[in-house]
Amino acid sequence: MTYVAPRQGRAIETEAKFLEAAEKLFAKNGFNNTTIDHIACAAGLHRGAFLKRFGSKYAIADILFERYCSESVCRLNETLQAMRGGEFAGFRDMLIQISVGLEMVLRKHIAANRAFNEILANRLEIEEKANNLFRHFIQVFRDGFAHFSPGEEVAKRDAIPPAQLLVVLNYNYVLEIAPSLPREHLQRHNAIVDATLSMLDSNLGVKTHN
Repeated sequence: MTYVAPRQGRAIETEAKFLEAAEKLFAKNGFNNTTIDHIACAAGLHRGAFLKRFGSKYAIADILFERYCSESVCRLNETLQAMRGGEFAGFRDMLIQISVGLEMVLRKHIAANRAFNEILANRLEIEEKANNLFRHFIQVFRDGFAHFSPGEEVAKRDAIPPAQLLVVLNYNYVLEIAPSLPREHLQRHNAIVDATLSMLDSNLGVKTHN
């Protein structure tokens, strides 16, 4: 079944109720432990209406994940614009901004991320949306490095591990499974970026950042 966004008022309202219910349940109980009946009951609607609107539980998770990807890309693009506008003191300052923004987006869309992590584990495959988002993130990471290190660049293979670390540390913190990270906001993001830059420097074999 191919998803088609609703165009009429009642259909839009129905979809919004299902999405809100699914988001709350995925965040609280996870994707695997949430059924279509759970979502329909929480939305105050019928299972048949859900199936007519989405066709499957995977489809509604896909919509939620698409929202996360879209907002993440917008934030990354805003960071690039700020970089080109001279708003950052250096590459480290830019990464702090990315880390802070990443945590905010993850908190807002934790249901979508939790659902898709379970889906990927179930299917043993990589979701193309997640791949595309990470490729975009890697490019922003590399563009930032090149911007603040004129004449230098970081290869994709060297950028991937530190970028992954920045994402994973924020994700684990949001899931409350990273107890060693500082609880204080600025200290935490400084620690995450320090770890990211340390890995980057290790990959490059030189000390490039203060």
